[in-house]
Amino acid sequence: MHYIRGRISRICFLILASTVLAKEDPDYNPSSNFRPNNVTGLNQLYTWVGSYYNGTTEIELNPTMGYSSNETVCPTHRNRATILKWDSLLAVTQRGPYNSGINPANLWLILFPPNHNISDMPYEMDLFRGGTPLMYPVMSSLLTWKHQENTTVPDHFNLTTTKTPNSSFTLSGQMHSELDPYAGMGSWNLKVDMTPCNITEEYGNWTVRVPQAEWWDTEDWDGFVLPNVTADFDAHTSNLTMDGHFTASPYMRSNVSRYMWGDMLSAETIRGPIQVRFSGVLDAYNSDILDVNSTEPAWLRTVGFGNNSLNIADSPNGECSLRPALWGAFVVPLLVGLIVYT
Repeated sequence: MHYIRGRISRICFLILASTVLAKEDPDYNPSSNFRPNNVTGLNQLYTWVGSYYNGTTEIELNPTMGYSSNETVCPTHRNRATILKWDSLLAVTQRGPYNSGINPANLWLILFPPNHNISDMPYEMDLFRGGTPLMYPVMSSLLTWKHQENTTVPDHFNLTTTKTPNSSFTLSGQMHSELDPYAGMGSWNLKVDMTPCNITEEYGNWTVRVPQAEWWDTEDWDGFVLPNVTADFDAHTSNLTMDGHFTASPYMRSNVSRYMWGDMLSAETIRGPIQVRFSGVLDAYNSDILDVNSTEPAWLRTVGFGNNSLNIADSPNGECSLRPALWGAFVVPLLVGLIVYT
């Protein structure tokens, strides 16, 4: 009898991976990468099945030239590296039917402003529009919500998976070369605070762009390469590194004689190598269970299913609870089979 109960418990867990709890979600589709809508309080940044890691991102800028290869870096930044830090979220999620490429997973690195409140963030696509407080130095494909699942979303990086003997995964690859050089889809422009080259004419606010294609402004750039990203992650921690190049320009002060309109960039541009570094730990509250036995990134669905006591809105007693209709369709035949078998 104890053997049968053990088998039933395991079957109950497996069935929950493709169904929802008694609190019904009629729109749930187990073949998609979206979580069920029955999870009260689940933030929009955790909409997708996968692993989420909280940590810190460092961005290191090493300017080597000015606006062109024959222009030197301004004295303020010459022979000097600048390292900037942000609280961050790394999301490694299951692919959706809307993803048109062949990447094994979706990969997003999101930077938060100081003293941020995640519940006060703009809603869905407004997260990408002008004025958003978030920044995205790595985005393997565009974040896509359920009402957009009939769209087609291309990949921005060409990622492959390596599985290590210690049950961790590595996603690595280079940015696709055919991206629009100014669209910034794989690595969005960053707004950063740095010392200006000319403090009387410029603010300490800069825009940093990662060139994402070989274009006219990279022709004289010796050593220019497209960004390359590597992300290591397991059931506990994650690390990410992206190497590429950047171009940065400060904003001009409005009292400068040649100032024409708001947010005018100065010609005092600096360029050179950039490295983005993230290190973080698993956010078990918002993460599904990473399947360490899989050769590709895959997850046992737990958020919204009541089978992981560490998750948001988990069932208080951890019991396996299914829709009544599903008991008849799935559980009863399995129980009968077990009884006959034993």
